[in-house]
Amino acid sequence: MFTKISQTLNQKIKQGSKTQIFRAAQVCYIALKESDGLFRPISFRAGVLYVCASSPTAASKANLKAAEIIKKINNSLGQDLVKKIRFRFKY
Repeated sequence: MFTKISQTLNQKIKQGSKTQIFRAAQVCYIALKESDGLFRPISFRAGVLYVCASSPTAASKANLKAAEIIKKINNSLGQDLVKKIRFRFKY
């Protein structure tokens, strides 16, 4: 019948040479869903998720929840890819 898009992506990721790009996109997508509007993902490299918060207060709130966010992202991926979140903010 139909296959979940996440399963299809995981299969394609394992087959293709663009694994890092697909994984980074997947991490950023899941992070955006988990952000509660506190930040938006910028990039993912070498286990570090870079995000932009709208203010220092939002960055601080998100930082307090960082361990929980990392756990949710890694659980969604089925792998421990995200090790750390780095916060930046715009004035």
